Amino acid sequence: FCLTGTTGKAPGYDPLAYAIEECHKRGMELHAWIVTIPVGKWKAEGCKRLRKKMPAVIKKIGDEWLLITAGDKSKFNTMTASWGGVGVFCGKNVAYLVIRPQRYTFEFVEKNPTLTLSFFGEEYRKALQICGSKSGRDCDKVKEAGLTAISTEAGNMTFAEASLVMECTKMYAQTLDEASFIDKSLVEKWFKAGDYHKLYICQIDKCWVK
Repeated sequence: FCLTGTTGKAPGYDPLAYAIEECHKRGMELHAWIVTIPVGKWKAEGCKRLRKKMPAVIKKIGDEWLLITAGDKSKFNTMTASWGGVGVFCGKNVAYLVIRPQRYTFEFVEKNPTLTLSFFGEEYRKALQICGSKSGRDCDKVKEAGLTAISTEAGNMTFAEASLVMECTKMYAQTLDEASFIDKSLVEKWFKAGDYHKLYICQIDKCWVK
């Protein structure tokens, strides 16, 4: 679409080979990062194609939500999240997370090298709403949500009711900042108070699926 204006229509030549040849003529190197599905906005063609081709990628996190949990049996906390993603980074299968520093779970994620991501069926929507609206500083929200905390062999905490669990190790972390936003409208929409999330890239070590 980006080269021809028509979705699915080939341009009739190899765009990467052409770019490499032209760069070499000018004594330049080319480091290509190719987006095979131009996603765009939610209603844009690319995003529609992505949702149709791989519905679970967006649905699991954006629609169904998840719990980010860090700590061990002696003390842990969990929080509901609907921002994030999965992919490949430095040759590793990874999950991308963003957490605001005022969240209680942030303290546990900062202190511990590992964490879990737990996904649930729609019947646990209310439980995730509780975990997203109440703070572990003030109450036992796991109990209020009616969830059963369990420990993995590595000592990380998750929940018996989860249909999918990812056990992860932190690889990279960096706080978002205004200067790095190319689309400045996002700052106005999501970060008016200046409370920028911290981004974590975590290697996915193990997965359990019911």
